[in-house]
Amino acid sequence: MVPCFFFFDRRKRWVTYCLIVVALCSNFGIHAFAPPTTNTVAKTTIPTSSNFPTSSLWNDAAVATTNSLWKQWKNHPRRKRTHTNSQQLAALHAVLPPSVWIVLGHTTIPFSGIPFVMNGTRKGGWYSQIDLPSWTPPNALFGPVWTCLYTCMGLAVSRIVKLSSDPLLKNPLLGLWAFHFALNVVWAPVFFGLQRFRFGLGISYGLVATLGLVMRNFHRVDPVASYLLVPYALWLSFATFGLNVAICKRNPTKNGYNEGMFRAQLIKLQEQAASLAASW
Repeated sequence: MVPCFFFFDRRKRWVTYCLIVVALCSNFGIHAFAPPTTNTVAKTTIPTSSNFPTSSLWNDAAVATTNSLWKQWKNHPRRKRTHTNSQQLAALHAVLPPSVWIVLGHTTIPFSGIPFVMNGTRKGGWYSQIDLPSWTPPNALFGPVWTCLYTCMGLAVSRIVKLSSDPLLKNPLLGLWAFHFALNVVWAPVFFGLQRFRFGLGISYGLVATLGLVMRNFHRVDPVASYLLVPYALWLSFATFGLNVAICKRNPTKNGYNEGMFRAQLIKLQEQAASLAASW
C-alpha cells in the first residue's frame, strides 16, 4: 500500500491522511470524533484520565522521554555557559557597582577612535593643513571636553538602567542609546581616518536626530539623566552645524576626493620618502 500511495492524486492523498489519523486515534483510545455522551447543554464535560484509557507501557515511555529531555536541557552547554556568565557578572558587580562599570565603558570604548584623531590633529598633520573656519577650537581642547562628555553620558545611562523596570537587553530605550553611541564611536574613524567629510556630516546629522529622541525618552524615566546630556547636545550641535558643515563647504568633495585626502596621502608619501632616504 505504501508504494502505491505516492501514485495517488492530491485528493486521494488527503483522504488517506484522514483515514490514517482516524485509525491512530481509535487505536490509542482518543475518541476525538465521537459525539458527546452527555445531554446537558450549559454544562461542559471536562476530560479526565478515565476518559483516555492508556496502557502502562505508553505511560512509562512518556515518562522516560520527559526525563531524558529534562536531563538534556539541564546539562546543555549553552545553559551552563549562561550560568557561568551570570556568575561572572555577579562577581563584577561585587567588585564595583553597575553604575561605575557603565561610566567606565562610556569613557574607554571611544578610545578606539583616538589614534585616528591624534594622527590627524598632530603637529603638521592633514587637519591643520586644510581650510578650517576661524572658530575652530584648539586641538588640545578635544581630549578634556570629550572625556567630560563621555562621563556625563555614562552617568545618564546608569541612572536609566537603575530606574528602568525593563530587562537590560530588552529595553528599547537602551537599544536606541546603543545605536546612537555606536554612531558616535564610528564618526572619528570616518572623519579623521578616512577623511570622508560628507559621510561624517551624515553621521553627525544622525547623531543629532537620535540624541533628540534619546533625551526626550530619558526625560520620561528620569529628568536628571536627560539634563546630564545637555552639554553633549550643545557640543554636538556646535560640532555638526558649526564645524562639520563649514569644513565640507570650504573643502568640497569632487569625484569622491577632497583636500583632506590629498593632504593625508601627501604626508604619507613624504614620510615614506624620508624613511627610504634614511635607510640609504
